[in-house]
Amino acid sequence: KCYQKFIEVFCHLLAGITDMQRFKEHGKFEIKRGDQLLFLDATGPFNGELITMLMEGLQEHVDALSPLPWAEVAIMREESAYTPEALVLLTQSIAKRIEQNLRAIAIQFDNPTSRQLTEYQRTTVFSQFKQRSFAFFDSNEDAKDWCLQQLAHSGN
Repeated sequence: KCYQKFIEVFCHLLAGITDMQRFKEHGKFEIKRGDQLLFLDATGPFNGELITMLMEGLQEHVDALSPLPWAEVAIMREESAYTPEALVLLTQSIAKRIEQNLRAIAIQFDNPTSRQLTEYQRTTVFSQFKQRSFAFFDSNEDAKDWCLQQLAHSGN
């Protein structure tokens, strides 16, 4: 009887924890696109819920860009670290974008408070995609120019 009560309480607690795992998104983003460039302006920190929203928001832009090779310029503002769940989702998102003709990603930092951590996290993610280029920049113009050079080297 005691064991049965323990299982009942444990299952109740587990159900409560599962319900609590849904959080409000942390961070914000804005997406724009040019000819062969996607521009992502993001302020963190980032959790899984925000990356899920980002993936949904990116889709129409990626669909419009994907007939040709394209590149991404991401501006990371303030605290731009990722939770472990967000990193998993970010990796999945990048893999999907690569399937849709993404050739390069430039990360430009603007007033970062966790640049070293974010560079480490992003490098860990990007290292899984050796066939694509990525780089970090302090200037938006440098990031944009680098992306255009990467596209020129890819044949478009």
